[in-house]
Amino acid sequence: MDFVKEEIEQLAASIDTKVENHLIRIEDVMTRKLNSVLEVNAMLMRENVQLRTEAKLPRNGPGVQEGPRSVDVQMGNTGNTGNTANEPSQSNVYMSPTEYGYRIWGKTFDVKDTIKTLGNVTFDGQMKSWKLQDCEMQMEEIRNTMSKVCNFEVLSQ
Repeated sequence: MDFVKEEIEQLAASIDTKVENHLIRIEDVMTRKLNSVLEVNAMLMRENVQLRTEAKLPRNGPGVQEGPRSVDVQMGNTGNTGNTANEPSQSNVYMSPTEYGYRIWGKTFDVKDTIKTLGNVTFDGQMKSWKLQDCEMQMEEIRNTMSKVCNFEVLSQ
């Protein structure tokens, strides 16, 4: 009986060692893959900053909601341009070409009704921007329409 018990204990110890070795290998593989992903992410972030700087894109591009910074609000500056009349400052809205048409972003909430008149537009909540597809309006007509309600700028790729 003791012989069987000894064999079982040796077998259990062997299994524990093998499982531990497999877990160590799995952890090693996962760490290498995670490090690889983190390196790619860091590289893409550096390239993004470099490209935005080279293209002179605004600080708030697609996917970033534009608005006053908290320090500006604390200082009493909410983006008003100093107009003495009680006119709100115009929103900064940008448009750039994409593979499907155009992307419109910036402070678009106040001008969303005008954006909807441009044609086939849908709001992309994840990117916090509008997709303009299959637009029948000419660029000059889009620029004129949008410039009536906001500071509108068309950016090239």
